[in-house]
Amino acid sequence: MLITSAKGIAIQEWKKEKAQLTRERESLYGQYKPLDEELSRLLAVRHCAEIAMKGERRRTNEEQQFIP
Repeated sequence: MLITSAKGIAIQEWKKEKAQLTRERESLYGQYKPLDEELSRLLAVRHCAEIAMKGERRRTNEEQQFIP
């Protein structure tokens, strides 16, 4: 925290730091957002693959039950 003697918070320095942190956050969010979207797509693919595999296992089990 930026404090100047008995006067309290150094307002100008605090504003500069806030602006810098805001720019950093926006830059990091710009990097994060595409990764988050890709993760959502990958999780959807994973979910569909799991459903397909579950159906395939069920079908295989049913076929094995009917083999004499």
